[in-house]
Amino acid sequence: MLDGKRKSMQPMAERLGVDHQQQQQFVSSSTWDYTEARRRVARWAAAQITPEAYAIDDVGFPKDGYDSPGVARMYCGALGRRGDCQIPVSINLVSDTASSAVDWRLFLPESWDDAKNNDDELLAGAIRRRRARTGIPDQARHLERWRLALEMLDEVRREWELPDLPVATDAGYGDATGFRQGLTERGLAYAVAVAVKGSTTCYPGNAVPQRPAYSGQGRPPGAAYQQPHTTLRALATTAGGQAVRTVTWRHGSKATRDNPRAAEPTDYWLSTPPADTPPRELVRIAKIRWRVEHDYRETAAGTHRPLANHQRVLSHAEGSKLPLSISLPTKFRR
Repeated sequence: MLDGKRKSMQPMAERLGVDHQQQQQFVSSSTWDYTEARRRVARWAAAQITPEAYAIDDVGFPKDGYDSPGVARMYCGALGRRGDCQIPVSINLVSDTASSAVDWRLFLPESWDDAKNNDDELLAGAIRRRRARTGIPDQARHLERWRLALEMLDEVRREWELPDLPVATDAGYGDATGFRQGLTERGLAYAVAVAVKGSTTCYPGNAVPQRPAYSGQGRPPGAAYQQPHTTLRALATTAGGQAVRTVTWRHGSKATRDNPRAAEPTDYWLSTPPADTPPRELVRIAKIRWRVEHDYRETAAGTHRPLANHQRVLSHAEGSKLPLSISLPTKFRR
């Protein structure tokens, strides 16, 4: 998987010295147990990397074709804009020096789920035929990406016996309240980015929900915050400079053309490690997911080291078959 830059099946077959057609049939049509293969890879990677966190990531593969599984018009990072693409969600074991993707799920948009379009029988019928042509099993349905991530965390921890680790991810997941609550319910600490102008709101740290006095009529009121919620930016700026802890992390704090507002925070994270966690450790965990991006760039450039994030090689996979065959039943076709 890691030798050579191109990861389409014909160059891989040439490097392996095997027949191209046989390899294509094995990847696309054979009934090999991909779940067991992933479990073994995950346990091997955990022993080699000594991971310090789970990094949740997704990648947009530009892809055209009406019958390419999961293809829809969505934002694609590889394009820098909205376009037709497939988006697999991955769980990555990550340390300061290495990362490895160990579990994948293909995101199926609502346009690929006939159950989400039952009000239009013609459309639902067309979706069912499309799913049948591409071999998508009936149990594979539209789920938000953050729900896919939680399902995979359950799989790698409960079924594959990987360790409980902090979770780091970007604002695409951090802004989802259900995702953060799901991590807390699972006993997993997190350091997740949230969008500056996103929908996430907050209360001061000393705010406590209070239960109003019961009037004796109707249902007793539940506990609620008495003051209105606010944005993260407003909370940070209102707290003032005395509440700020400066931690230098690669980029300087001097105002420049690219960082004109160095005097106020430009990025925000929500985290749940213990309150006595040193600020530098918080920053390290919050930033550790960038190890995945670093390994992706190395792999894409053909300068990867062993244990570089091997999911990224799949961006060159012929027809993007490999992530589909790993994520969902292997009879998926182009």
